[in-house]
Amino acid sequence: MLSRTCRSGLSLAVRCRAGFHGIPEPATLTSTEVPSQTLPDPPKSVGSASSIVNKSALQAAPVLTEKMEHEVASYIGEDVHEFLSDDHPALRAQVEKALKAAGIPDSDADITEAHIASTIVHGRSWVDPYCHPRTHGIPSAVLHLRSYHLPLLILFSHFAQHAASALGIPISKPTPLPVRRNLWTVIRGPFAHKKSQENFERRTYKRVIKAWDADHEVVDRWMRYMEKHVLAGVGMRMVRWDRAPVGVGHKIAETVKADMKIAQAETSQERIKALGEKILQQELMAAAAVPETKQSAA
Repeated sequence: MLSRTCRSGLSLAVRCRAGFHGIPEPATLTSTEVPSQTLPDPPKSVGSASSIVNKSALQAAPVLTEKMEHEVASYIGEDVHEFLSDDHPALRAQVEKALKAAGIPDSDADITEAHIASTIVHGRSWVDPYCHPRTHGIPSAVLHLRSYHLPLLILFSHFAQHAASALGIPISKPTPLPVRRNLWTVIRGPFAHKKSQENFERRTYKRVIKAWDADHEVVDRWMRYMEKHVLAGVGMRMVRWDRAPVGVGHKIAETVKADMKIAQAETSQERIKALGEKILQQELMAAAAVPETKQSAA
């Protein structure tokens, strides 16, 4: 778990943490609630990252009225060109004004994910994050989350999704695993109530998120970011796969053998022998230089 640069070159703090204040506090949730009951309707699947990210930014733009914000939110998930159609001229004018205020080009074709990523978008965490499509389908990591409190687990799973989406990691939706149920039966007390028993139950809720087609440095940064902002009461465990070139095992074996040979040669006997040979060579060179000096003096 190392922390290195982001592959997409975008600021994780801006893209992931912006607007996260909109999530309700865990104390306001109950064990029977799910994200769809506490959050607005999730966006529909789209074909490009720029569409959903840009329109998510528009729903909380300060120039939009409450009615416009509701209408913009209802269009999240549609194509950006269809979203800015002529059927809603008033909405289109407000949207173009919001884009211009955010420094985004006027042309729809020039709107990219980098423009929205460079701006703070309040309320982005209310909607589900954009799921990047897989490119090769090669597994990179599997994130396991455990908690005794279901609302905390749902909240942190949502946070982990947004962090992965900000880093451009293709991930799956949080998949619920079977709930582990532990039961304990103990006596109520050692004296008057020792014949009566009391039952205690503990349920462990689990979620798993799979990641594909991501560089190991990006996965390390994702893990480091979640460790830094971990939610109390939620446990994490990540399984990663690092790719190495063909023949890496043979190269490692050769390196180990070479190191072992060097270590064996550096014994006391070998070092004394090498020192004796060095002294002998120095003496021979000195003896060979003496006659030449006498001959030159004569």
